[in-house]
Amino acid sequence: MGLSAKGWKKIAASLLTAVLCSASMITSSTAHSDEVKKETRVEAQSDPSHKAPMKHRNIELPQGVTVVKVIKDVKLGHHLNKRVELLSDGGKRVTIGKNNGRVFVYYIEYEGVITAVNGRQVTVQLKSGQTKQITIPEQVVIEDDDQLGLRPGVKIEWEIDRNGDIISVELDD
Repeated sequence: MGLSAKGWKKIAASLLTAVLCSASMITSSTAHSDEVKKETRVEAQSDPSHKAPMKHRNIELPQGVTVVKVIKDVKLGHHLNKRVELLSDGGKRVTIGKNNGRVFVYYIEYEGVITAVNGRQVTVQLKSGQTKQITIPEQVVIEDDDQLGLRPGVKIEWEIDRNGDIISVELDD
């Protein structure tokens, strides 16, 4: 029996963090060219009104969605931060990046219970109480370890990328 998508995602995130930490140590020990310094200053000044350590405001949220509050903002070491923000549409934005604004991992995750199904079009009651209708693309494999299927009453989690496309779906009992 292989690892679930969550297991692979945790392994990938750990490996990415390790690689980024190693790369950060290597780059911090070498001299930077003026061009790189100029690029970093431009990235860091992309939104001067944002005072939080991680400046990722240049990654747009879905239209009409705002950040309600920061749930978690931790330093991972070597100038890396992980930030989880609660969104007004019931999702959580997860961002891992450097203090200078460079983002390495970005996705928005949603959790809820399926209330209606029509093929791959699903209506979900989110944990926040809101209702959301999604269409799961054919190319996205639905992780369903317990063989629950898309049906009312089943817990569902999905993630979207920075373009708003669904990138993973998991069903749970």
